[in-house]
Amino acid sequence: MGAARKLATFVPVLSRPTCNFDQIDSPGTYVENRFGTIFRMPEDALPAARRRKRRQGIVCHELWTVTRLSDDPFIPMSKARRLATALGLLISV
Repeated sequence: MGAARKLATFVPVLSRPTCNFDQIDSPGTYVENRFGTIFRMPEDALPAARRRKRRQGIVCHELWTVTRLSDDPFIPMSKARRLATALGLLISV
C-alpha cells in the first residue's frame, strides 16, 4: 500500500531542450534560465548555409543558457508563462 501511495502523489516534471543562446539552431520560443528573458527566434533569425552570422546578436559577459518553450516563435505570452511555470522558470515582463 505504501508503494501505491507514492505513485498516487507522483507529479511528472516537464523537460525541454536547453542550450547556450549561441547554440540555438531551430526556430521557436526560448526563455533565458536566470533572468526570464523571452527570445522569439523565427526561421530567418537562425544561421543558414548562405549566411555566416545570426541576425540576432547579444553581447554579455556570461553565457546565456536558454530553454526552448515551443517550436512556434510566436506563441502568446500567456502560453509562454504557463510553459515556463510548468518548468519552474520565471519570465520577466
